[in-house]
Amino acid sequence: MKKRPDRLPGRYIFLWFCFLFLLPGCGGGAQKITETPIGGQGPAENPAAPRTSGGIADEIRSLVENGSPPSLLRALDLIRSRDLGGSEFGRTMNAAAITFMRQLYPDIQTQLPPFDPPQTHSYTRIIRDAERGVYTPPPPNSPDYLEYTLPFLAYLSETRPERLLSALPDLTRAQELKGDAIPALYFQGLVYERSGRIAEARDAYTRTYELSGECYPAALGLSRIMLKGGDIQGAIRLLTELITRNPDNMAIKRQLALAYYENRDWSRSEQAVAEILQRNPRDGQFLLIRAHIMVEQGQFLQAQAPLDLYATIDTGN
Repeated sequence: MKKRPDRLPGRYIFLWFCFLFLLPGCGGGAQKITETPIGGQGPAENPAAPRTSGGIADEIRSLVENGSPPSLLRALDLIRSRDLGGSEFGRTMNAAAITFMRQLYPDIQTQLPPFDPPQTHSYTRIIRDAERGVYTPPPPNSPDYLEYTLPFLAYLSETRPERLLSALPDLTRAQELKGDAIPALYFQGLVYERSGRIAEARDAYTRTYELSGECYPAALGLSRIMLKGGDIQGAIRLLTELITRNPDNMAIKRQLALAYYENRDWSRSEQAVAEILQRNPRDGQFLLIRAHIMVEQGQFLQAQAPLDLYATIDTGN
């Protein structure tokens, strides 16, 4: 009697595994794989689901939070080009970007889309309250950068230090959430400047301007600090650089005219003031400056005309 071999020859093992592989329904059988052809249609999307999750939504939100003019305009362009303007997300981000453009950069001439925010969104309530000068505190422990920064728009014209300083913790928290964004850092500069903390204001404006050279309000804040500190030449250099890059920006032209005036450069100051009054002949501040410049140059009779016009604007003076 032949002794049974302990091991099967290799060819029998191979055939046995081939049999198991082809046998349907076995646990070791091959699974059917459905491939999606390259360039073909993927799984059907839910038509009711907004197509804003993931990359494009994050990019748009990040651009709006960044708050510089180029990033805000880029966000608006993405919302338009991706046809998101009719969605709640698109309307919300449109509203935030438009609000920052109008409030922070009013001297940038650009065509903005219609302002049509969702009426029930928290940003809409914050923006509406800010228009009435009402500061809306963010919810406790909110992780939303815009909920910390949009409320400060209520204080853009505020001068009382106690009210401005009350917003500082929210702005500090916003900085912790997004340290490379413009709004919170610039708003901190305003708070410090108007509260007399000049060194801190200079630092905040400088860091804002370093983050974005397009944030001209931060540069204007720096120039104000330079003028008050007696660094008139430094302010003129900064403003001259700004006006070269923003030749139609009236806010910069006004500040440069004031710098020339502080420097007693009557010739340049007179030219700059004339351009401002050409745009707005009833600008009371620059009517008085023009009259003073003429007096300084001995043009006493010519100074009478801007003074007479000013008298019709400020009748109680």
